[in-house]
This record gives sequence, structure tokens and C-alpha cells, in this order.
Amino acid sequence: MNDNRVSLIVSLFERHRNNENAVPMEKYMRNQFSFLGIKSPLRSQLMKQFYNETGILNEPFSNEFVLSLWDVKEREYQLAALDYINRSLKKLDEEHISLMEKLITTKSWWDTVDNLAQKAVGKIAKDNSAIIDDRIEGWAYGNHLWPKNFSFIPTEIQRRYR
Repeated sequence: MNDNRVSLIVSLFERHRNNENAVPMEKYMRNQFSFLGIKSPLRSQLMKQFYNETGILNEPFSNEFVLSLWDVKEREYQLAALDYINRSLKKLDEEHISLMEKLITTKSWWDTVDNLAQKAVGKIAKDNSAIIDDRIEGWAYGNHLWPKNFSFIPTEIQRRYR
């Protein structure tokens, strides 16, 4: 089922590929990622269309769907996964922290890491404050740049949610 949904998003996005927009988008991100050239307002419209056609937001949260989108080459697909995560925040719990850690350490850059830190991980930490000590603070001692940088955010999370 998730393969069909990912295929639907790929089809929607490919129809709106704009190579002229892609070049400056890639440059802005220091050529870390390929882009389709779909700007945020259009991507938001396409995601709304996708949600209306599939009803996925009325179903349980799908890690597999997120990971499938994350695996697609162009950056718009990781941003689509973030959109889905952000619209599903109420469904997230401590069981999803492993998924968030994987996303933070895969195709990492400030755009995805900041979003995950402030929204998904923040919501999980708010609802399960023990996870800050048990999991998130440990990221400061790892070898990966982004979780290490990200691990300092729990200080802000602690101020807000403990």
C-alpha cells in the first residue's frame, strides 16, 4: 500500500518538475541534494491533493511510508515526509524516537534536522520527558554531526516541557 502511495507522490511531483527552479535550489543547499524544482507553495498544494485522494491522515502513522519517501533521491520527497510527520504529530509517541533518529542521521541538513527537532522530537519529548535523558542527551556523545548538534536542543525542550 505504501509503495502505491509513494508512487502517487512521485507521479504528482514529476508532473511539476521544474529544472529551471532546481538549479538555484540545489545551489542554496550547497549542492548536497538533487531537487525537482518544486517550490513550497506548489508542494503544499500537491500534498493536500495527495492527502485528499488517499485519506492517509485518517490512518495510523506509517514509519514505512516516511522511510520510503526519505529514500527517494530528490529533496522534495524528504520535505513531503516531513509534511506528513508534522500533520501526524498527535500520533507520535516514544516508539517513534528511533525513526526520528534515523531521519536525523540520513540525508541530514539543517532544513530537515531543524524541523524534526522543533516539531516531532519536541512533541515526543514533551509527552515523554524521560526520553530526553534516556535517549536524546546521548546523541551528544555520538559520532554523527547532526544528532550531536541537535542534542543541545533538549535544554530548550526541558525548559518548555519539564
